Amino acid sequence: MTKNEALTKAMKLCSVKEYAPSEIANKLTDWGISDEIVSDIISELINEKFIDEFRMAQYFANDKLRFNKWGKIKIRYMLQQKKICKEAIDKAIQQIIEKEYLEILKAELAKKRKTIKDTDTYIVKAKMLQFATGRGFECDLIYKLLNK
Repeated sequence: MTKNEALTKAMKLCSVKEYAPSEIANKLTDWGISDEIVSDIISELINEKFIDEFRMAQYFANDKLRFNKWGKIKIRYMLQQKKICKEAIDKAIQQIIEKEYLEILKAELAKKRKTIKDTDTYIVKAKMLQFATGRGFECDLIYKLLNK
């Protein structure tokens, strides 16, 4: 595959979905493109605004919160796994609307509570805490809601 073919194929991918630079670099490497050409293609995709870490992080954070019901901790971790810069991650996390975030956590805790058969308050809280922390929500926020 030539550089132009790889660039065109990468542009098509990026026009359909937001990708992190590391994800596109991995795809290019899988297609047999040399590291030197990969960095040239990534630079060109960034210059042409096909790839934007800030935009990708914001869309990723919004989608994972609304559709997957993930908390800020898990969203941050997954963006770090995609090698997104810290500034983009921080900005994406800051743009999460706190009221919506709390409503999602409340709804998830209420849904989980219905599935717990145990009647011991301590065990119920422990299971709900484990569930919510597994989803990436902050412990202090979970405690606050559980104690209401």
